Amino acid sequence: GAAMMILGVYHLVYLGVTQGGRFLLHSLMPTFGDLRDLIQNLMYHLHFRRHHPEFKQFNYIEKSEYWALIWGTLIMGVTGFFLWYPMLVGEWAPIWLIRVCELIHFYEAILASLAILVWHLFFVIYHPKEYPMNLAWIDGQISLKNIKLHYHGQYKAMIAEWHAWQTGKIPESELSYYSRKFFRLLRKNGFDPNEIMRAEIKNDPEIKAWLTKLENL
Repeated sequence: GAAMMILGVYHLVYLGVTQGGRFLLHSLMPTFGDLRDLIQNLMYHLHFRRHHPEFKQFNYIEKSEYWALIWGTLIMGVTGFFLWYPMLVGEWAPIWLIRVCELIHFYEAILASLAILVWHLFFVIYHPKEYPMNLAWIDGQISLKNIKLHYHGQYKAMIAEWHAWQTGKIPESELSYYSRKFFRLLRKNGFDPNEIMRAEIKNDPEIKAWLTKLENL
Protein backbone atom coordinates (compact mmCIF):
# COMPACT_ATOMS: atom_id res chain seq x y z
CA GLY A 1 0.00 0.00 0.00
CA ALA A 2 2.83 2.41 0.86
CA ALA A 3 4.59 1.63 -2.42
CA MET A 4 1.36 2.27 -4.33
CA MET A 5 0.86 5.67 -2.69
CA ILE A 6 4.51 6.67 -3.26
CA LEU A 7 4.17 5.80 -6.94
CA GLY A 8 0.87 7.71 -7.07
CA VAL A 9 2.46 10.86 -5.64
CA TYR A 10 5.43 10.48 -8.01
CA HIS A 11 3.02 10.23 -10.95
CA LEU A 12 1.19 13.39 -9.88
CA VAL A 13 4.50 15.26 -9.65
CA TYR A 14 5.47 13.97 -13.09
CA LEU A 15 2.16 15.16 -14.56
CA GLY A 16 2.51 18.63 -13.05
CA VAL A 17 6.22 19.35 -13.37
CA THR A 18 7.48 17.80 -16.61
CA GLN A 19 6.59 18.77 -20.17
CA GLY A 20 6.00 15.15 -21.08
CA GLY A 21 3.71 14.70 -18.08
CA ARG A 22 1.60 17.73 -18.96
CA PHE A 23 1.29 16.54 -22.55
CA LEU A 24 0.36 13.07 -21.29
CA LEU A 25 -2.35 14.47 -19.03
CA HIS A 26 -3.75 16.61 -21.84
CA SER A 27 -3.78 13.58 -24.18
CA LEU A 28 -5.63 11.46 -21.61
CA MET A 29 -8.41 13.95 -20.97
CA PRO A 30 -11.82 12.64 -22.15
CA THR A 31 -13.33 14.52 -25.10
CA PHE A 32 -16.51 14.40 -27.16
CA GLY A 33 -14.37 12.76 -29.84
CA ASP A 34 -14.08 9.71 -27.58
CA LEU A 35 -17.86 9.35 -27.60
CA ARG A 36 -17.83 9.57 -31.38
CA ASP A 37 -15.08 6.93 -31.55
CA LEU A 38 -17.07 4.66 -29.22
CA ILE A 39 -20.16 4.88 -31.40
CA GLN A 40 -18.18 4.37 -34.61
CA ASN A 41 -16.33 1.41 -33.09
CA LEU A 42 -19.59 -0.24 -32.05
CA MET A 43 -21.00 0.34 -35.54
CA TYR A 44 -17.85 -1.14 -37.07
CA HIS A 45 -18.01 -4.31 -34.98
CA LEU A 46 -21.74 -4.64 -35.69
CA HIS A 47 -20.95 -4.34 -39.43
CA PHE A 48 -22.87 -1.09 -39.86
CA ARG A 49 -19.64 0.72 -40.75
CA ARG A 50 -16.93 -0.40 -43.15
CA HIS A 51 -13.93 1.31 -41.57
CA HIS A 52 -12.49 1.24 -38.06
CA PRO A 53 -12.39 4.67 -36.33
CA GLU A 54 -9.04 6.46 -36.47
CA PHE A 55 -7.83 6.72 -32.89
CA LYS A 56 -5.41 9.37 -31.68
CA GLN A 57 -2.56 8.76 -29.22
CA PHE A 58 -4.93 7.24 -26.65
CA ASN A 59 -8.29 5.72 -27.51
CA TYR A 60 -11.36 5.77 -25.26
CA ILE A 61 -10.52 2.31 -23.87
CA GLU A 62 -7.07 3.39 -22.72
CA LYS A 63 -8.43 6.62 -21.27
CA SER A 64 -11.06 4.66 -19.35
CA GLU A 65 -8.40 2.36 -17.94
CA TYR A 66 -6.21 5.27 -16.92
CA TRP A 67 -8.91 7.21 -15.08
CA ALA A 68 -10.17 4.01 -13.47
CA LEU A 69 -6.62 3.52 -12.18
CA ILE A 70 -6.53 7.07 -10.79
CA TRP A 71 -9.93 6.66 -9.13
CA GLY A 72 -9.04 3.23 -7.77
CA THR A 73 -5.70 4.43 -6.38
CA LEU A 74 -7.45 7.32 -4.61
CA ILE A 75 -10.13 5.05 -3.13
CA MET A 76 -7.64 2.38 -2.05
CA GLY A 77 -5.33 5.00 -0.58
CA VAL A 78 -7.96 6.80 1.50
CA THR A 79 -9.71 3.68 2.77
CA GLY A 80 -6.36 1.95 3.30
CA PHE A 81 -5.17 4.83 5.48
CA PHE A 82 -8.31 4.56 7.61
CA LEU A 83 -7.74 0.82 8.03
CA TRP A 84 -4.04 1.30 8.72
CA TYR A 85 -4.67 3.66 11.63
CA PRO A 86 -8.10 2.66 13.01
CA MET A 87 -7.34 3.98 16.50
CA LEU A 88 -6.33 7.38 15.17
CA VAL A 89 -9.40 7.57 12.93
CA GLY A 90 -11.66 6.33 15.73
CA GLU A 91 -10.79 9.40 17.82
CA TRP A 92 -12.76 11.70 15.54
CA ALA A 93 -14.87 9.46 13.27
CA PRO A 94 -17.75 7.06 14.10
CA ILE A 95 -16.78 3.40 14.30
CA TRP A 96 -19.07 2.50 11.40
CA LEU A 97 -16.84 4.53 9.07
CA ILE A 98 -14.03 2.00 9.54
CA ARG A 99 -16.42 -0.85 8.72
CA VAL A 100 -17.56 0.99 5.58
CA CYS A 101 -13.91 1.50 4.57
CA GLU A 102 -13.30 -2.24 4.98
CA LEU A 103 -16.13 -3.02 2.56
CA ILE A 104 -15.09 -0.38 0.03
CA HIS A 105 -11.44 -1.43 0.20
CA PHE A 106 -12.35 -5.10 -0.26
CA TYR A 107 -14.71 -4.68 -3.21
CA GLU A 108 -12.51 -2.10 -4.92
CA ALA A 109 -9.63 -4.61 -4.75
CA ILE A 110 -11.84 -7.28 -6.34
CA LEU A 111 -13.00 -4.85 -9.03
CA ALA A 112 -9.42 -3.84 -9.83
CA SER A 113 -8.29 -7.47 -10.01
CA LEU A 114 -11.11 -8.41 -12.35
CA ALA A 115 -10.42 -5.37 -14.54
CA ILE A 116 -6.79 -6.45 -14.87
CA LEU A 117 -7.58 -10.13 -15.52
CA VAL A 118 -10.56 -9.66 -17.85
CA TRP A 119 -9.97 -6.32 -19.59
CA HIS A 120 -6.35 -5.21 -19.32
CA LEU A 121 -4.69 -8.57 -20.05
CA PHE A 122 -6.84 -9.04 -23.15
CA PHE A 123 -5.97 -5.71 -24.72
CA VAL A 124 -2.28 -5.90 -23.79
CA ILE A 125 -1.48 -9.59 -24.35
CA TYR A 126 -4.28 -11.63 -25.90
CA HIS A 127 -5.66 -9.13 -28.40
CA PRO A 128 -5.57 -10.84 -31.83
CA LYS A 129 -3.87 -7.84 -33.45
CA GLU A 130 -1.18 -7.75 -30.73
CA TYR A 131 -0.49 -11.44 -30.10
CA PRO A 132 1.74 -12.56 -28.49
CA MET A 133 1.70 -9.14 -26.78
CA ASN A 134 2.14 -5.39 -27.09
CA LEU A 135 5.71 -4.80 -25.89
CA ALA A 136 4.97 -1.16 -25.05
CA TRP A 137 4.18 -2.21 -21.47
CA ILE A 138 7.81 -3.35 -21.13
CA ASP A 139 9.87 -0.68 -22.92
CA GLY A 140 7.33 2.12 -23.38
CA GLN A 141 7.89 2.12 -27.14
CA ILE A 142 5.68 1.34 -30.11
CA SER A 143 6.59 0.52 -33.68
CA LEU A 144 5.54 2.69 -36.60
CA LYS A 145 3.60 -0.30 -37.89
CA ASN A 146 1.52 -0.45 -34.70
CA ILE A 147 0.99 3.31 -34.72
CA LYS A 148 -0.50 3.00 -38.21
CA LEU A 149 -2.59 0.00 -37.17
CA HIS A 150 -3.99 1.14 -33.82
CA TYR A 151 -3.60 4.94 -33.81
CA HIS A 152 -4.09 5.92 -37.41
CA GLY A 153 -5.39 9.33 -36.42
CA GLN A 154 -2.15 10.05 -34.57
CA TYR A 155 -0.13 8.73 -37.50
CA LYS A 156 -1.90 11.13 -39.89
CA ALA A 157 -1.41 13.99 -37.43
CA MET A 158 2.37 13.34 -37.41
CA ILE A 159 2.44 13.22 -41.22
CA ALA A 160 0.54 16.50 -41.40
CA GLU A 161 2.84 18.17 -38.84
CA TRP A 162 5.95 16.92 -40.58
CA HIS A 163 4.67 18.19 -43.96
CA ALA A 164 3.82 21.60 -42.48
CA TRP A 165 7.32 21.77 -40.98
CA GLN A 166 9.05 20.78 -44.24
CA THR A 167 7.04 23.27 -46.30
CA GLY A 168 7.94 26.08 -43.91
CA LYS A 169 4.45 26.61 -42.53
CA ILE A 170 5.59 25.95 -38.95
CA PRO A 171 9.05 25.82 -37.30
CA GLU A 172 10.32 22.60 -35.72
CA SER A 173 9.78 24.12 -32.27
CA GLU A 174 6.01 24.21 -32.91
CA LEU A 175 5.74 20.49 -33.56
CA SER A 176 3.73 18.65 -30.92
CA TYR A 177 5.60 17.00 -28.08
CA TYR A 178 4.69 13.57 -29.44
CA SER A 179 6.02 14.31 -32.94
CA ARG A 180 9.25 15.86 -31.65
CA LYS A 181 9.81 12.83 -29.42
CA PHE A 182 9.16 10.46 -32.30
CA PHE A 183 11.60 12.27 -34.62
CA ARG A 184 14.26 12.38 -31.87
CA LEU A 185 13.87 8.63 -31.37
CA LEU A 186 14.35 8.03 -35.10
CA ARG A 187 17.56 10.11 -35.10
CA LYS A 188 18.79 8.34 -31.97
CA ASN A 189 18.46 4.99 -33.75
CA GLY A 190 20.30 6.22 -36.86
CA PHE A 191 17.32 7.03 -39.09
CA ASP A 192 16.56 10.22 -40.98
CA PRO A 193 13.00 11.33 -40.06
CA ASN A 194 12.60 13.08 -43.41
CA GLU A 195 13.45 9.93 -45.35
CA ILE A 196 11.08 7.86 -43.20
CA MET A 197 8.19 10.29 -43.69
CA ARG A 198 8.78 10.61 -47.44
CA ALA A 199 8.87 6.83 -47.77
CA GLU A 200 5.63 6.50 -45.78
CA ILE A 201 3.83 8.98 -48.04
CA LYS A 202 5.26 7.42 -51.21
CA ASN A 203 4.32 3.87 -50.23
CA ASP A 204 0.84 4.67 -48.94
CA PRO A 205 -1.52 5.92 -51.69
CA GLU A 206 -4.28 6.61 -49.18
CA ILE A 207 -2.03 8.89 -47.11
CA LYS A 208 -0.70 10.56 -50.24
CA ALA A 209 -4.24 11.31 -51.45
CA TRP A 210 -5.28 12.53 -47.99
CA LEU A 211 -2.25 14.84 -47.76
CA THR A 212 -2.95 16.24 -51.24
CA LYS A 213 -6.55 16.93 -50.24
CA LEU A 214 -5.34 18.58 -47.04
CA GLU A 215 -3.05 20.90 -49.02
CA ASN A 216 -5.95 22.00 -51.23
CA LEU A 217 -8.19 23.00 -48.34
